[in-house]
Amino acid sequence: ATVTAATALNLPEIGSLVTGKKADVVAVDLERCHQMYLPEADIYSALVYSAKSSDVRHVWVDGQMVVGDGRPLTADAANLLQKAKIQAAAIRQQVCR
Repeated sequence: ATVTAATALNLPEIGSLVTGKKADVVAVDLERCHQMYLPEADIYSALVYSAKSSDVRHVWVDGQMVVGDGRPLTADAANLLQKAKIQAAAIRQQVCR
C-alpha cells in the first residue's frame, strides 16, 4: 500500500524497505495484555483498534532510531510535552471561537 501511494505521489525515494530509500518503522509489542492479539486474528485490526502508545517499543525515522525501549532518544520529552500543550491550547482557542 505504501509503495503504491509513494508512486502515485511521485516520491520514489520512499514507500518500501530497500537499501538507500528513506524509511520510518515502528516496532510494537504485541504481547501487551490489553491488546488481546491472537495469532489467528487480523494483525492490522489489532494495531489500529487496540494498540496504545505504550505498546510502541522502538521507532526509526529516516533510518535513525528515535525511540528505544519506549523512551525518546533524540528529544527532550518534557519540553515536547510542554510545546504540545501550548499548541493544543491554541488549536482549542481557534476551534471554540
